[in-house]
Amino acid sequence: MALHHPRGIAVIVSVSTEQDEKEWVHLSVSRRNSIPSWEDMMFAKDTVLGREASAVQIIPAKAKHVNIHPNRLHFFHCPEGDGLPDFTRGSGSL
Repeated sequence: MALHHPRGIAVIVSVSTEQDEKEWVHLSVSRRNSIPSWEDMMFAKDTVLGREASAVQIIPAKAKHVNIHPNRLHFFHCPEGDGLPDFTRGSGSL
């Protein structure tokens, strides 16, 4: 699925089963002439996944980095849970 929004962002959504045997939703967010802002990323996540959904952004090791589009960022969401431990240790904030 692909979405183009008047605020100038494009979002490509795909779903796949990964090596952890869980289904993951991938949001690929881009702008034509600049990297998407935090607000752009939050808008895409909230619109596609919902305000209460968790999503993660991966920053890979240099050797594993692939850059097909210079102005694209990615979010990943696991509908079966966010796939990460509770880094707040129960406090609810970082």
